[in-house]
Amino acid sequence: MKKPTRFALTAMVSLGVFTTSNLAYAQASSRKMAQAPSSMVLVPPQSVGMSPERVDRISKTMQRYVAEGRVAGTVTLLMRRGKLVQFEATGMADIEGRVP
Repeated sequence: MKKPTRFALTAMVSLGVFTTSNLAYAQASSRKMAQAPSSMVLVPPQSVGMSPERVDRISKTMQRYVAEGRVAGTVTLLMRRGKLVQFEATGMADIEGRVP
């Protein structure tokens, strides 16, 4: 198995902190299509100085980790300068229970 890159490990650690502190919210969000909280507006990455291609790489990496069986599922929340750039659920909250 290929070792995760430093970028991927950082993303996974960051996700772990988010999902641990907000597990109930993350599970509720992943049951339907991930939606940003109503008080947050999703902005284009370039509007806050981020590369859209690099932000897209986060999604693809998380999808690959789910497909490879490294993790059951992920919820990513990416913010910069106080603005929401990405909010996405991938995979399952509970594989055995088939909970998305």
